[in-house]
Amino acid sequence: MADDNNTGDDGEEKTAGQLAEVLGDALPDITGLNLPPVVRKSFWKAVARLVTGGFDIGGAWLDAKAQNIRVEGSAKDVVTMAAAKAASSQFQRNEELGERAVMHFASKIVREQVNLEETLKIAKEDLQAAPPEGDAKKEIDEDWLNQFADIAAKVSNEDMKRHLGKILAGEIKNPGSFSAATILTLTTISREEAKLFEKLCNVSMSLGGVQVLCTPYGDPGNNALRPLGLGYDVLCHLRVAGLLLPDITSQTTFDEVIYRIPWDFCGRLAVFRTLEGDPPIFGKHKTVLFSRAGAELRNIIPMKPNPAYVECLQKMLREKYKSEMVYFRNDGTTVVAGKE
Repeated sequence: MADDNNTGDDGEEKTAGQLAEVLGDALPDITGLNLPPVVRKSFWKAVARLVTGGFDIGGAWLDAKAQNIRVEGSAKDVVTMAAAKAASSQFQRNEELGERAVMHFASKIVREQVNLEETLKIAKEDLQAAPPEGDAKKEIDEDWLNQFADIAAKVSNEDMKRHLGKILAGEIKNPGSFSAATILTLTTISREEAKLFEKLCNVSMSLGGVQVLCTPYGDPGNNALRPLGLGYDVLCHLRVAGLLLPDITSQTTFDEVIYRIPWDFCGRLAVFRTLEGDPPIFGKHKTVLFSRAGAELRNIIPMKPNPAYVECLQKMLREKYKSEMVYFRNDGTTVVAGKE
């Protein structure tokens, strides 16, 4: 980015104000983010790429605002009549056909720019609501931003834009969190598949990989998870969508770490604890393993533990392992899962 835009908060706030003035209502309130230095640079890289099409917001661009694309304008504000006439000459001087072609292309430009800036606005709101606890080790990758912009420009669905905005915010905070393949997977799944995937996430854990511990119910390949709305047919559907690894039923060996070190259960910090004696050998269990895309997309899903699953898991733990699962509260104390 240009020196006048990243030499300090004053320079960035000045640029933010100028950019907001240029865009009007298209991208309101992009100022006021309190971010660590590297994360802040990544945010401005994203603003530059998605709003201006480049990686630098400089005075030259701001000074030439009257000649740039204005999202709030109509298609006639995007392309000039000179461009329309030039295009019409390619249609054997059929001026009406040429103008229709140019207007169609202009409308496409406007629509895609609206998609990009709405996605960026969602990312900004996510960063504001959940700022990073520390600074990133590196800036966001420009190639990743290019691929993201190409995909996000074509997404008009509001739910999908929210997901993409969260992905962008996550990548700004911690570059490398989301692969381009994961973003493509997101844009190819249907709304029904997304709801089924959310069900799966609501019984999932992240410990040496994201998975579902199936033992409380049985073999997922034999429809054991059907009471949770996750029958074999559903799991196969999610596998084809690229969210699960090829084998529906896997075997995972758990060691004592599941009793010692907190891990993620449906977005909550959890651990198994013994009710009496030393931690038992938890051993090998049937699991459903998420793919890389599934594991990364789980990070943007609003998860809520399935009460039926938690009850069944606690019953198994108490009867067979003399244990129970507990969640950690923000103050470091614990509460028994299912009784919070």
